[in-house]
Amino acid sequence: MAIPGEEAVELARRAADAAKSLAELKQAVESFEGCNLRASARNTVFPGHQGSLPVLVFGATPSAEDDREGNAFSGAHGELLSRMFGAIGIALEDMTLAQTVPWRPPGGRPPTPAEAEICRPFAMRLITLAKPRFVVMLGNFTARFFTGSTEAIHALRGQWYEIGTPPTQAVAMLHPQDLIAAPLSKRLAWADLLAFEARLKEANA
Repeated sequence: MAIPGEEAVELARRAADAAKSLAELKQAVESFEGCNLRASARNTVFPGHQGSLPVLVFGATPSAEDDREGNAFSGAHGELLSRMFGAIGIALEDMTLAQTVPWRPPGGRPPTPAEAEICRPFAMRLITLAKPRFVVMLGNFTARFFTGSTEAIHALRGQWYEIGTPPTQAVAMLHPQDLIAAPLSKRLAWADLLAFEARLKEANA
């Protein structure tokens, strides 16, 4: 039986707040039973460790490959994301990779607003515990989830926001799926990657 939305959100918040490390948070997500998506997914897709760079990358929901492998950005999306960041000298394994919603919705449908809100405490706690210098928000759903905007990713891409507690700098970018669907957008993605590279260098100066 599904737990009512408000109660499920509160249960998620308590479980997330109790986690004191990424490993504990991953365990909390894997054992959480308040979201119906968990019942239909093969695997929970949530990082239990972080990369060497202070960069946290969020996608939207697990792909079919993610669901099968249990890791974010498996398959074609991961291959393209690897090429994207590799072009500015960053390896995927050096970043922390996550999906905003840790369970694949049936058939790959978008999460409902209620499902997204149940998952929100885990995503926000991930930011707090990972302590990234920068968060990259990929695609429409992710950018809207964290910023509260109703604009499309083409209006949000390249813009910087502060999200999480304490406030963390976050930038919206095109998702690999956006580039697969519209290859002409690769020039926009390249411009955003160059701007991100400049921001990293500025932070490390």
